[in-house]
Amino acid sequence: MLNQEIAVLDYLFEQTIDLICLCKPDLTIVKINKNFAPVLNFEKEDLIGKNISELLPPTEECSLNKFLSSKTKLISGNQEFVCNLKNKDGSLTPILWHISEIEDLILLKGTKLLSNINHPIFSDDNLKIVTDNISDCFFVLDQSFQVLHSNKAAIAKFSHPLLKNNVNSFFGCFPEDTNNKFSAHFQSVLQTKQPIKFVEFSTLLNSWFSIGVMAFNNDLSVIASDISDRIIEYKTNELELKTFEMNIEKKCSTEEILFFLLTGFENLYPHLHTSILKIEDAKVWHFCSPNLPKQFCEDINGVDIGPNEASCGAAAFIKKTVITENLITDPNWERYNKLLIAENYKSCWSFPIISNKSYNVMATFAAYAKENRKPTEAEIKSIARICNIVKIIFEDLNYDNQLQLVNNRYKTATTVTNDAIYDWDLKLKKVYWSENTNNIFGYNAAEVDGLKNWWKNSIHPDDLEQTIQRLKGCFTEKKTGWAAEYRMRCKDGTYKYVYDRAYIIFNDKNDPITVIGAIQDISILKEREIEIIKQNNKLKEIAQISSHDLRRPVTSILGLISLFNTNNLADVNNNLVIDYLQKATKELDDVIHTIVAKTLEADYTIYDKHVKLRN
Repeated sequence: MLNQEIAVLDYLFEQTIDLICLCKPDLTIVKINKNFAPVLNFEKEDLIGKNISELLPPTEECSLNKFLSSKTKLISGNQEFVCNLKNKDGSLTPILWHISEIEDLILLKGTKLLSNINHPIFSDDNLKIVTDNISDCFFVLDQSFQVLHSNKAAIAKFSHPLLKNNVNSFFGCFPEDTNNKFSAHFQSVLQTKQPIKFVEFSTLLNSWFSIGVMAFNNDLSVIASDISDRIIEYKTNELELKTFEMNIEKKCSTEEILFFLLTGFENLYPHLHTSILKIEDAKVWHFCSPNLPKQFCEDINGVDIGPNEASCGAAAFIKKTVITENLITDPNWERYNKLLIAENYKSCWSFPIISNKSYNVMATFAAYAKENRKPTEAEIKSIARICNIVKIIFEDLNYDNQLQLVNNRYKTATTVTNDAIYDWDLKLKKVYWSENTNNIFGYNAAEVDGLKNWWKNSIHPDDLEQTIQRLKGCFTEKKTGWAAEYRMRCKDGTYKYVYDRAYIIFNDKNDPITVIGAIQDISILKEREIEIIKQNNKLKEIAQISSHDLRRPVTSILGLISLFNTNNLADVNNNLVIDYLQKATKELDDVIHTIVAKTLEADYTIYDKHVKLRN
């Protein structure tokens, strides 16, 4: 074989997705591809020179040897054989082998692995043998880019009912702008003799291809590997990650996030145009669509969901996927299909997006195609992933809306009340304080957050131990309710009396995890309580004066009156009695003034009234 033909084989094996192994008739490995070893967790050098039988479990050695020894099977074309190969760790990897004979060697071809074979093959017919035994599509093109040769895989893959017999099967499967790229790439390879590789999408075949091109004599060798699964998997993962990042960051609106998601999906499936409709009050509302006609999106706004309402309205109503293969003939589309038909849309597939929490349909995802058909299995798989992302985003949106409503109510409640509300996370050792801490203590919430152990350090030293012990007691006894009165230091250094009441939340292990409570300023009430205590003490003192000090002069007066000689007023002793009466009366007057003074001290309101009356 010519060196250039060997080079073509080398390039072919570098680009193919298959696993290739060349063995001697005794099954000794001569050459393997660069990824043959990694799939079994071996190094390449570990396998060259080994016998294939060493990689087989004992149960399969006899059947493989028996198969390979039967020449009739190879000649008749019955060349497929399934067997397991042992990995380095002893586990098994099942492989579907396709077996061929090339000169004095055996060619074992597995599937879906890259390969690299440099062993020369000495026959002009061997190129066709090899290319017909690989899973990739192989073409030989002349300098006018006409197809001179196609292998079996290329003939099968690049056949389509829309292609005419005289159309170039390779170029005919790609749009015109892509063909222009091909021409530029192919011309460059012919001129420079340097192979190139690139990726393109075939709308007709609905597939992504990795395309490798190299010069062969004056012709071109082209190997096209269908990498749709890899491309879509990778790009879908990338799209999911970016969409979730946008949703978490909250820098974009939900409409912008979902528009980005749909645009990314349409880049993976350029033949599909998509939309998301939101369901509210049993009606559909257009949410976003990168490419559908604007007028159509506006026309469906506010339409009732129902079993006969196009695809999305029906899908939302019955909570099941609705596939419409022909928009023209489907009676459910009669009211809506004029604009779509004008844009050459022919089919629509609608998928309901159902909440996991309420089981209500939150939205629908629709894909429109410009041909009459059902979605492929790969399309359904990708659409399911997109719908799952949309569901998560809509449920997050509903949660955010509910959380905002709760926050607004909480903010209103904390604004209405004068209490300082707190939420104490015992695990994270963090406390959230409402802005009322400023009204009560002079600290705003941000200042409090910056002060470590602010609450504990602000409790009056005389009240600290008792307050903390009572709280710890609730933790130990698993009590959910706690309340305490104590004094707290304000920013200006003064103390206020507060009443602290809280609810303690325990986890499944009965460990306290959260304390939610409110601190009320009761300083005025406490001051009034102290005044009442003082007042009570004064009243007790008045009562004591009344019962003892007042009784003494009154008794004296009554005794002296009994000594007064009314029969003989000239009695010299009467003057003495009158002197004593004056003293007793003066003492009584002093006691009465003392009682009045004590009474005024006990109730300042009486004092105020007394002053006002006197003025």
